[in-house]
This record gives sequence, structure tokens and C-alpha cells, in this order.
Amino acid sequence: MIKYEHSESSFFESNKNYCLKIEEQFKDKNINYSGFCNEYGYEIQSGWQMRDYKFHIKIKKDQSTQNGVILPVDALQQTFNTLKMDGIDKSICLRTGKSALKRFFMKFLYKSVFPTPI
Repeated sequence: MIKYEHSESSFFESNKNYCLKIEEQFKDKNINYSGFCNEYGYEIQSGWQMRDYKFHIKIKKDQSTQNGVILPVDALQQTFNTLKMDGIDKSICLRTGKSALKRFFMKFLYKSVFPTPI
């Protein structure tokens, strides 16, 4: 179950709509989940088992406002997903997100497949 911290912010409405879509997909597959959603972001965690494998997923978005005393400053936003799989000979963890630094060290073949982070 996702705990929604209601607000009149348009950021909250956007985050809430995204979380509702994810929540609907988890419900369709009978997967347990938990998390929270507010105007600054969300965090959803879930885990399930399939045969001998355990899957853990974490979907997170954070937004922090910057103190613009004289000039307004845009907020910093971080979004990432983590997928962890246990039960094979090694534990695998996959984390996705926008990172220009990671893209710099990425193989050329993958650069043609993945879009440039904004």
C-alpha cells in the first residue's frame, strides 16, 4: 500500500498519477508493495518470489528545492530504479537513472541504443 501525503501542488498530482499506474500493475500481478508519495517525490518498494529466485524492486524520485535568495533556482530532481535478483550463483543489482558521467564511460554500442540524459 502506498501512503499518499495529499497536497494542492501540481507536482503531487503528477507523482500521484505515476504511483497509481505502478500500484495498478502490482495489484494486477498480486505483488505486495509499500511506499509513500508526496509533492517532493515517491518511493515504492516491492518484493516477490518466482521459483527459486527472489526479486526486489525500488522505484524512487526525490526533488529538493534550492535556496534562491536573489535569483530563483530550479529544484534538483533525482529519479532511479533498482532491481535486485537473488537466488542465482551471484546476487545481481541493476540501477537505472540519468547520469551524464556514466554515459561518458558507456560502450559506444550502448550509446546508440540509450538516449542522452537531459
